[in-house]
Amino acid sequence: MYLHTMPQFVSEAAERTLQNPTEAASVALVVRVEGEWLESAEEWVVAHEGAVTDSLEHGLMEIELPEVHLAALCELDSVRSVERADEVIEAPNREH
Repeated sequence: MYLHTMPQFVSEAAERTLQNPTEAASVALVVRVEGEWLESAEEWVVAHEGAVTDSLEHGLMEIELPEVHLAALCELDSVRSVERADEVIEAPNREH
């Protein structure tokens, strides 16, 4: 997995955690990775004291990761998006 600057999408709550991590805290995340990198990403999470709590379709996985490793996760080239699992993203109100 190559390194780059940031995923295509980092939610506001994940960005706040990224900017101000707590040393002893973990965060539940929903992460989208390139499909062919899913297994490698899962191994990376475990190697960084985290756990994969669920593997979903379309390259999505739910993970628990120490907050201090969030920045390193966001630098992985295979990571496309990072959101906090406790975050609710509201769809725009569309009137028909």
